Amino acid sequence: MRMCDFQLDSSQFEGYLERKIKDKNAMLRDQGFRTVSSARTVERFLEARKRLLPLIRDTRPMLWEAIERKKSILFEGAQGTLLDIDHGTYPFVTSSCVTAGGAALGAGIPPSAIKRVIGVFKAYCTRVGNGPFPTEQKGRIGEKLRAIGNEYGTTTGRPRRCGWFDAVAARTSVKLNGITEIALTKLDVLDTFPTIRICTSYKIGSKEVEYFPVDTRLLNRSKPQYLEVEGWNQCTGSNAKALPAKARSYVKILEQLVGCKITMISLGPERRATLRAD
Repeated sequence: MRMCDFQLDSSQFEGYLERKIKDKNAMLRDQGFRTVSSARTVERFLEARKRLLPLIRDTRPMLWEAIERKKSILFEGAQGTLLDIDHGTYPFVTSSCVTAGGAALGAGIPPSAIKRVIGVFKAYCTRVGNGPFPTEQKGRIGEKLRAIGNEYGTTTGRPRRCGWFDAVAARTSVKLNGITEIALTKLDVLDTFPTIRICTSYKIGSKEVEYFPVDTRLLNRSKPQYLEVEGWNQCTGSNAKALPAKARSYVKILEQLVGCKITMISLGPERRATLRAD
């Protein structure tokens, strides 16, 4: 059901609901499940309609007017770029466009209206569920990243897969989204690692690849090529300008490899721990 369906008049809305419930109950019966009460379901939807109807608007003209008046509009993306239905690790993807262009598709604004794109990257990589993950660390390192970073699903509690930062995936995400700046999160998770590895490219057979392949068969054959850097082995604190020299060096290396400026750094879960990097 779409929100605009609530704008039907009462009799139309009730008839629409009854037809929908009849169809869904037929599907439930076919699958051996209990059906729902048509009268009770209609009653509950009518109650919800009374509360929702005054709040339903066509938001597109509101956004267009805001753009014309040069107001700031903030869109927040969901999912990771490489879970995109078109550009992700198919079939291990979500069902929609999750790149920055998806904001235009979903909100009904022109793509040309998007002027600033902030890419959010962890200082290492994680993935939930199945699918290619070239830099995954399945042993002690992966377990340590998971434990320090508390890498468990928010809803399910499922352990996330963890690995080193993948500049190939990040570089590709920057290009796909037109990212203009990066917010680097969870840098503090790396505080106690004596050495840190960064994937700079993949080897597929004899070929070196610098962008993320769309073919998962190629990804499964990819061997990450690593740059190893010395860890800083101390607390990063809460001041971006007072970061240990080796932590600042790590940030600069990521900027160079990804090809985009890092303007924000997160050094902990608290709001105050997210700091400007420039």
